[in-house]
This record gives sequence, structure tokens and C-alpha cells, in this order.
Amino acid sequence: MKMKNRFILIGAILFALSGSCSNSDTTDIAVEPETRLFIDGQIVTSEFSKDDVVIESMIDTVVNLGSAGAPALFYLNGSHLLNSLPIDNGNASSNIFRSVSRQDLHSFIHLWAKVLGMVIDPNDNSPATILSRQSAYGSLQDFLIVNGVDLPLMISLSKDAQNLQSVKNLIDASRIAASSGKINNPNTADNILNAIEIAGIQPVELTSAIANKGYSETEFVNLMNQKGINFPETLKAGMTEKGEVIEVINGVLEGVIKLSKILVWFIEHGQPSIDIEDTYVSYLHQDDTDPMHYIHSTSIASPVYSVAYCSLAKASFYMEVDYNAENQTYPGQYINRAGMIVKSVRCSGAMHVKGKTEFEIPHTEGTTENPIACTSGTVTVEYGDCCAFARKAKLTFKLRGDTGYDETSWDSKVK
Repeated sequence: MKMKNRFILIGAILFALSGSCSNSDTTDIAVEPETRLFIDGQIVTSEFSKDDVVIESMIDTVVNLGSAGAPALFYLNGSHLLNSLPIDNGNASSNIFRSVSRQDLHSFIHLWAKVLGMVIDPNDNSPATILSRQSAYGSLQDFLIVNGVDLPLMISLSKDAQNLQSVKNLIDASRIAASSGKINNPNTADNILNAIEIAGIQPVELTSAIANKGYSETEFVNLMNQKGINFPETLKAGMTEKGEVIEVINGVLEGVIKLSKILVWFIEHGQPSIDIEDTYVSYLHQDDTDPMHYIHSTSIASPVYSVAYCSLAKASFYMEVDYNAENQTYPGQYINRAGMIVKSVRCSGAMHVKGKTEFEIPHTEGTTENPIACTSGTVTVEYGDCCAFARKAKLTFKLRGDTGYDETSWDSKVK
């Protein structure tokens, strides 16, 4: 048996819970469903803490870049700190939060307008041009809300209008394909765009390769969904192995690549899951998938992480991992349980808060005599109100059979 085939990922998918946003410490605020929580000029603070020590913080101002009658609200960054110092790149994938400056957004909106067929001179501030620019911001806001994509990620990938057109095509294709109603579909727009960024390719490289095979983006995403192919993981794995985009596309069309991950919602509609038995995963030998057959494991708990957005929302959670587990028949160091524990979720009545953990497919390190189960994962916490596009915080981590848990956010070398 080859080492890369030794481990298998086992897990329980947490079913989505229904209900309003809960608050264990204070009384929920009674707000009409369509009431805005964010308004023009509002200061929004975001903080990420480890064991109550603030590590990354961000201060944004909500600005109406639409008109008074048709507001288009965007977050413009005023401060973005890591360990109390200005962060090198506010829109980096290694950050917990991704920030956008006024100049970033000003440059992007003219690319967006161009993709929409609008011609807007960035140096023209005449009333007619201002009206066109407001219209472009309005269409962008609507696009973000409808598709649930991360604006900083779009900006990072859209170096020019051609790449932005590719990004938009992929987002549109993912939305259309998602109408099939498939549950926990991995081929979401955000997942595909994240995979493109991690793979280090340009969006136009991917869409061109798809077109060269005679498919539209929508036809291609539909095909992936029908075949049960996790395209984001396929792309990341294929490019990591120094492959070419066209080789990944060929593999998808032939249906030979089906990489999977386990998605666990630990906060859904503001309701936390606090039962690790319902939300854990295991990395075990493929010939023995019973976690009870693995002994002598070591338990470790991560720091307690907290993501706070002003006084409107706060989620606190930590990871528990049982690693260095032994099997009496098969050699190696395994992970017989890893899961996210929610300490608390607090938010206002009109705020939505969602949290998910994505555990990636396993790989093997070490030797044939002592293989080590390894994987990585991402925690995403999303918050927002009814009328502004959602903000997101992302924490990345690694799990190893020999060392347990290690956070990898803020490390640009880790993919």
C-alpha cells in the first residue's frame, strides 16, 4: 500500500440549525428584519483575540458610495493592525481580516464599470460621471449581497478588467449551478476564488482553459457538480504538484479527480453547536476506521479564539485534538478526534453570524515504518445585517498526528 493511501478522513456533518441569533449574556435587541445595522459614517471595529489578547484588529468606516435614494454601503479601512503594529498587506490571504482602502475601491470600481460596459473617467467628477459611478457602486453592492462573495478577495484577483470579467463569470456560474439545490456543495464562488489565489494563477488562465475545451463557465461548474468533483481542492492539489491548469481541467472532464473535505457548521443562524461528538473528524488508517481502536492518544486544546464586531456580535471558540494515536495493527501516528468547540455566541437581533470549519483531505508525511497523518483546515466566521454585504474572518490551521494542532494564519509561506 502506498503511503499516500494510508489515511482516510472520517467525520460527522453537523446539520444546519434553525433559529434567530442567540445571546447568552444579554437580551436580544428587538429590531425589524429589514432594519439596517450599518449606516453611512458608522465606525466598525473588528478584533481577533487569542486567550483574550487582541492579535489582529481593524477599524473601518461605513461609507455610502451610492446616492441618498439608493445607498450603496462599503467598508473603507482606516486602521489594520497585527500585534499593535500596522499590517504589511491589509488584503493578504494570510490575514484573519482582509481590508480595503479607499484607493483600492476607487480603482476597482472603474474596472467593474468597464466589465459592465460603462465608461467612467476616474479623473472626472462632473455630476453625470458621479451619477454613473454611484450606479456602478450600487450594482456592485447588489452583486456582492446576492452572491455572498468576499469583496477584498475579488479585488485581490482582479488586476485588470480581463481578470475581473473571469472572476465575475465564475461567480455567476457558481450561483446558477447552485440553483440545483445540492447541499454542502464545495464548488461555491468563494471556494473557487480562494483556490485560484492559493494556486497562484490568474482567473483568466482558468476560464481560458475551460473555454479551450469548448465549455462555458456555467457548463463546466454544472459538470463538476454532476460528477461530485470538489474543484477547489482539485485545483489546489493539482497546482501544488506543479501541474498545469489544463491538466486539472482534463482531469475534471475525465472524472478521475474527486477530492473531498468535511464541512462542519459550528454556528448556524447564531445557534452554536457545543457537542464535539456531533462535529468531530478523524484521520485514521483506511483499513480501520473505528476511532475506538486507536489508543494512547494525547489531547491538546488550542487557544480560545474570539472574533468580535463592535458590540453587535462576538463568537468564541477553540479546537480540541486527540493526536499521536496508535493502532494495534497498523503503524503510524493518527488523529482519532479533532473538533471545534463553541464557548459562546452573542449578537443583536438583526445581525446574522455563521461559523464553519473545513477540514481538508489528508496526506501522509514521515516514513513507511512510521507514517504521520497530516491535514489542514480553515475556520470562517461571517457576520452582517440585511442590507450590507457580509464581512468574513478566516483562521487557518494544520493538524499532524505527531504534534497535534498548529495555527498557520499570518504565515504567507503556508498555503
